[in-house]
Amino acid sequence: MAASEPPTAEVRAGEAFAVLPLAGARMVGSQAFIPVYQFAGIFGGMLLSALFVGLLPWMLYYVGIEADWGDQWLVSVSVLIQILATVMGFAIAWNAASRRHAAKFLAGIKARGTPETVRFTYTIEPDALVVASDRISHRLAWQAILEVIQAPEHWLLQVDTLTIIVPRRAFAGEDAEREFLRTVLERITPEARERSTAAAAFAA
Repeated sequence: MAASEPPTAEVRAGEAFAVLPLAGARMVGSQAFIPVYQFAGIFGGMLLSALFVGLLPWMLYYVGIEADWGDQWLVSVSVLIQILATVMGFAIAWNAASRRHAAKFLAGIKARGTPETVRFTYTIEPDALVVASDRISHRLAWQAILEVIQAPEHWLLQVDTLTIIVPRRAFAGEDAEREFLRTVLERITPEARERSTAAAAFAA
């Protein structure tokens, strides 16, 4: 029997990006904690601001400023404090929820068999950058690399909807790191090279 044709489809960039959260949700499991964190942050911010505002006239009196709630400026200050405290409470809660989400995602993929560390090799070939481990490999055509982005401890290669990390510790030293970046920058498109300003400055 003749071999069947392999599956082939045109995949839109927006389509690929839109379905990524579905896989993430499977790894994380229940995300009911997110609105709970948000509500707690908002409520906590409002509660603390109410306590602070209630003591505000006494605090002002202590520093020599007489004021009461008949003063419009005091009302305005109290409203501003409440708004800022609520926003700050939400921001703190969002940060905490994001960290828990990341921890649950990592725990999810680890439970499914992802090892704690994976060794990758980054090989420059004439037509592509090959990023490979014993579990997965990517062949990144030079024209597909949209930008090289600097991070504190990594270089990030944006390839369509995929972000590849290159740890800076992978290199024997700065000379080897600069040589790698120079080679990558020489081979990606001129538009991608123009966007990669930090990488170009480092490699120069």
